[in-house]
Amino acid sequence: MLFPSMDNLKDIRKVLDESRKCMKKDGTLLVAVTHPSFDHYMQSFLFQRKDVRADFRGYFSSGSKFEMDQQINGVPFRFEDYHWILSDYIETIQKAGLHLIVIDECLTTAQTPEDKEWVEKRNNIPSYLVFVLKK
Repeated sequence: MLFPSMDNLKDIRKVLDESRKCMKKDGTLLVAVTHPSFDHYMQSFLFQRKDVRADFRGYFSSGSKFEMDQQINGVPFRFEDYHWILSDYIETIQKAGLHLIVIDECLTTAQTPEDKEWVEKRNNIPSYLVFVLKK
């Protein structure tokens, strides 16, 4: 879940390069990220979230920054993330010399009976991507 907090693909590549160096010859690396179609940047558009500030320009706006305000135990908390699309991840994985074995989109099964419209919309969008990588 680290990559969306990085503001450029070069830093993501550095992490993957270092991970590859540490892997055994037959090792496997699992990488999980928020699915680009459901990160907070997209949620601000899809679900009209008021706690997310983003200049929404569409799914294919790679590297778009968004900020989110929340309360944690009553204390205001702000963080920023960046919107990376699936092809950004795949290309960066390949440039790092890793082989993509599997992509799992981890479909959700949200069941919040209070808001049936939200649940219906939410269950049609994957939550996470898990990349299974080999050296």
